[in-house]
Amino acid sequence: MDQEIRSYSVKQYMTALKQKVETTPAVWVHGVITQISEKPRVVYMSIADFEEGSVIPQATVSLTCFGAKYAAIKAKVASFDNPFEIKPQLKVSLLIKAELYVPYGKLQAQILDIDPVYTIGELALTKNAILKRLALEGLLEKNKSLELPQMPLHVGLITGENTAAYQDFTTKLSESAFRFEVVPAFAKMQGNETESSIIEALEKLKEDPELDVVCIVRGGGSKTDLNYFDSEALCRAVANYHVPVFTGIGHEIDKSIIDEVAYLSCITPTDCAKRLVERVQESWNEMTTTAKRIADGTKSLLNDHNKDLAQFAQMFTYCKNFIYLGR
Repeated sequence: MDQEIRSYSVKQYMTALKQKVETTPAVWVHGVITQISEKPRVVYMSIADFEEGSVIPQATVSLTCFGAKYAAIKAKVASFDNPFEIKPQLKVSLLIKAELYVPYGKLQAQILDIDPVYTIGELALTKNAILKRLALEGLLEKNKSLELPQMPLHVGLITGENTAAYQDFTTKLSESAFRFEVVPAFAKMQGNETESSIIEALEKLKEDPELDVVCIVRGGGSKTDLNYFDSEALCRAVANYHVPVFTGIGHEIDKSIIDEVAYLSCITPTDCAKRLVERVQESWNEMTTTAKRIADGTKSLLNDHNKDLAQFAQMFTYCKNFIYLGR
């Protein structure tokens, strides 16, 4: 007699699978974030593996994280000396626990923790790789090799609109004894649009043929925001720019790659403006010193000529008298 084949309902089958799946212990899994969707109570994320040079994922896992847990993870990341923003394209190592959602038959995993050291290491490797490529191509010194005008009074300014950075920069220039002309090109200075927005502003300023220098400034804020200034495309745009580029990103200790490729890296927007004022002041002092030296030299020369003329006049008078007496 044939053995009876037992049949299960879909729910029975999926419940049995769920029990098996959820016996898998929590493990650390690393991959690249491909998607994040933050809802009020839960966060949905996907991470995947990619082959070198390929944009097609080899394997993907869907993840969930309760809102409170995700907030704690972000606070943990922000507390590090080298914080970062959890966002797509970032390499992460997450502690996850496998789950099976029975109603949809969906395999997913719950995020329990993150290893910030893993991501910080990956970011450092990426930053070092970018710096190495730029150095090999001579781009770390290219903008620095440009000649800064003696009187850089025509200034292109890239910063956020209606920001303290804009106010601090322009106020410092207006307080000086010189008449600076500032041409603003406003851009996003944080978030995913930073790269494209600043590059677009650089292109816009190229339309002004009288520019002497361009300053890219933003005020202080989260260290996380500094990662956007490590963009290779943005750094290449600055390195290859046709006039000197100053940066005043608002941080004193850590340097972004954009600071490395700029003509001059300043610690704040105010400091950036101060350097321009100092440049113009030095040139003005040199010019007035030279003018005084020319004036003093001319005066001395005229005095010498006057003495020569006086001597010539005496000789002329003597000769005239001599001729007269000789008659």
